[in-house]
Amino acid sequence: MVKEVIEKSRRPCIITHSDTDGVCAAALVLKEFVDKKFKVLVASPNSMAQKRFYRLVPRADLYLVLDLPLDQVWEVARNFLKGKIIVMDHHKPQRNLNKEGVTHINPLFRGSKYYPASKLVHDVLDSTHHWIAAIGIVGDMGVREWKDFLKGFDMKSLEEADKLIGSAMIYKGEKGALKAIRLVSEASSIEDLLNNKTLRSWKEKVDRYLKFLVEEFERKAEKIDDIAFYEIRPKYRIGSALASVLSLKYPHLTIVIINKKDGVANINFRRQDGRHDMEKLARYSTQGMGTGGGHERAAGGSIRLSGLEEFKRRVVQYLRGGRRAGCKSEFP
Repeated sequence: MVKEVIEKSRRPCIITHSDTDGVCAAALVLKEFVDKKFKVLVASPNSMAQKRFYRLVPRADLYLVLDLPLDQVWEVARNFLKGKIIVMDHHKPQRNLNKEGVTHINPLFRGSKYYPASKLVHDVLDSTHHWIAAIGIVGDMGVREWKDFLKGFDMKSLEEADKLIGSAMIYKGEKGALKAIRLVSEASSIEDLLNNKTLRSWKEKVDRYLKFLVEEFERKAEKIDDIAFYEIRPKYRIGSALASVLSLKYPHLTIVIINKKDGVANINFRRQDGRHDMEKLARYSTQGMGTGGGHERAAGGSIRLSGLEEFKRRVVQYLRGGRRAGCKSEFP
């Protein structure tokens, strides 16, 4: 049914998340409908909550919203998205938009296992481009749940492809993510993508900066219990990638990256050992001050910078099970 609706559309628009999973989800759509012209935009849950984002959204008869929790920003989005809407998402749903006339596909409606959006799009469209979904799975940390699907793939190649795609957004912002979508959709294989000189050049620059920030984290992070707060003002949009790198290095810490810019704190939460749910933490700690949500092991949020100390107090309070926050200790 979804494929038929897309095929019949005349002015389709894709709005997708700017991370590797979202890039791969959009690239899969472009691969499946090579003769159809799509307008493509990249976004984040935070940007979609802002009315100014919709000034960029073109008029369309079909909106494909990929890897983005449209249900969480529906009260804003419903005023601007006037065509048919298909959502293919895997974030924890806060409402079912099927009741609003939207085709809302989310595996969590039926209690499914962790299901990256690129794999969801791959399955809904019955795609044969398995390698693109595989990159998205690795990028969204779904290897544990989809190890059978990933059999036969070279994991080092998938991980390298994920880093190349991620570097595009980090180094060039939305334009980089859009270029990555185009390059993935035009590539014939993982090997073809890995040989792209532009992506490799961007990745080299990002890798050097990541290394610097990781080393600085070990000196400057504020540690309270098993929480590590790290406040940064980076030159690239590197918060999500940095949080992921640090959480893999320190799986038993709750990593909280705080990116301060223009009176706003954009926040990335990570925890790899499963002890705490980052999605719940993000929602609790930002409630009434901004927005927050995501997944069990990875989440994000945004608050006004003036609320930073209250935010940190809530993080400690929540992870202590409601107990009063105490003093910080030295980083190990």
